[in-house]
Amino acid sequence: WWSFSVPERRIGGWLHAGRSTNRGTVTWRVFLWDARGADPARMAYYKMVADAPFGGPVEHPSAGPDATHMVDLRDLTFPDGGFSVKMINPLMDYHVAYADPDARFAIEFEHRSVQPPHRFTPGEAPCVHNPHLDQLGHITGEHVLEGEQIPIDCYSIRDRTWGPRSRHHSHGAQPKEDRGARVANPGGAQWREIERERGRGRIQYIFGHAWDDQSCDTGFLSFVRTQDGSADGWSPLNMGWLLQDGEFTRLDRTKSRMKNYRDPATPAFATVTLKGGGDAAAAARAVLETGEFDYAWNLQVDPTVLAGMEAAGKGKVIRAFGTQVERIEMNLTDPSPDLAEGERATAAHPHPFLTDIKVRQALSMAIDRATVVEIAYGAAGRPTCNLVPAPAAYASDNTGCLTQDVAGAKALLAEAGWADSDGDGILDKDGRKLSILYQTSTNAVRQDVQALVKQWWNDIGVEVELKNIDASVYFGGDAGSPDTFQKFYADVEMYTNDFNGTDPEAYLAEHTCGQAPSPDNQWQGMNMNRYCDPAYDALVAELGKTGDPAKRGEIARQLNDMLTKDSFVIVPLVARAKASGQSVTLGGVVLNAWDTELWNVSDWFRVK
Repeated sequence: WWSFSVPERRIGGWLHAGRSTNRGTVTWRVFLWDARGADPARMAYYKMVADAPFGGPVEHPSAGPDATHMVDLRDLTFPDGGFSVKMINPLMDYHVAYADPDARFAIEFEHRSVQPPHRFTPGEAPCVHNPHLDQLGHITGEHVLEGEQIPIDCYSIRDRTWGPRSRHHSHGAQPKEDRGARVANPGGAQWREIERERGRGRIQYIFGHAWDDQSCDTGFLSFVRTQDGSADGWSPLNMGWLLQDGEFTRLDRTKSRMKNYRDPATPAFATVTLKGGGDAAAAARAVLETGEFDYAWNLQVDPTVLAGMEAAGKGKVIRAFGTQVERIEMNLTDPSPDLAEGERATAAHPHPFLTDIKVRQALSMAIDRATVVEIAYGAAGRPTCNLVPAPAAYASDNTGCLTQDVAGAKALLAEAGWADSDGDGILDKDGRKLSILYQTSTNAVRQDVQALVKQWWNDIGVEVELKNIDASVYFGGDAGSPDTFQKFYADVEMYTNDFNGTDPEAYLAEHTCGQAPSPDNQWQGMNMNRYCDPAYDALVAELGKTGDPAKRGEIARQLNDMLTKDSFVIVPLVARAKASGQSVTLGGVVLNAWDTELWNVSDWFRVK
């Protein structure tokens, strides 16, 4: 790959291509970011073409009879509108160009290396098992962004790797990944600990050089993780090389560190006080009514109550829609307390009636999602039938659940063999009552929704017992507790979840067979309902191998539908906005539904 920057405009660019010689294909990407953001949804420009055919015999004498997929690397253009690379001096100087006239975007520059290539020490990152080099160069040229011509004159890096990368192969030296050592559910404390131990996480290149009389015989290149740094900004360098008097040596990480300088005008605060515990209403009150705190998030509070708090004039409610969905999960296993501990709510015992799709569908049909939004969420909610409501490229046109159909639900249950044989208003079948235990966390909004759903289910002949559990227990993940949402000792349960960023691949993969909580994995995993469909697992695997954005969207929509309208294993209710409280004296807050709410906390300031 090739990179460049225009620091005065806060612009960075990257051109990357990975070629599979065995398959004769290439996947290439070109993207440019600026102050608007560095993820694909906010980048100034982003384009990727996946698995484009790329090969053919090389027209030079060294090409032998097996040169079917050989490519002349001295002068190449990647297919389907990709960028071009032309060698000027071997392993030193290159001309790189790319153009997308429809987007009024183009890049053209020369990379003139200021140092000879140097391979990283085998056995060290960034490519432990492959030949790999990073090379500093002087980049000159220009790029066109939205029709504006912007000069490029910077020092930056090119990267080159040979051999298989990121995946094992059965006959090579690269070892197979020990999946047993992986953390199944990223995000928890154990994952963070392992991430630190393995040196994962966001890294930054840091490099420097000394230029003397048109030559460069002194410099260094390394990687740094600023999150490992001290409070005063010093971060240890992890690995790299040192060029001293024309000789490359390994960088001594024990003696190397970097000072991470910030804009002297930020941050505006010397300290931050965080308070946890309590409930959403108390958090909202502390910002909106009393002014004790400046910011509060996840305000799942009755909209009329929030409006009353806002009237105090101390703060305001801010909202942004992203991927949060309040849903009801159907338990496909039997949670009966009559079963032995260790077998209860496991795949060994299927649920006595929720394994019937007609029952699940009837329960969904009976719900009036528009009323749920009106009463419980107001402006912070939208009715939805999708587990993945956004971005638009991944959102299914699944809208069939938006119209309540009580008569249809009753008919479906009758078709499934359920009838009120004793006249008590509760359906029964083969001596069993259609009775449901419905659990969620303790929260006034959720209890309002529970009451609504209970009434609608009663209307179609379903007996419902409601249970609410303290959120610290419900979401706590304690394998010894019977009340976690992973343990799922109920027939149905309700909660909200979402995914980070703009791509739902990892989120959808949470519903594969191996992600079901069970005694074998200490009740960890996010496949709460124990859904297991080999066809679903295969499609998730296909998504992981697919690069084309349009095809990825198609697969993601299909996976969404398999979990919702095709099976009703998950019954989405409301696409929830992030709702947070902001003090009127706090400025600089930009609520971002696609990232942490503290993404730009360094820009927050006190309004005077």
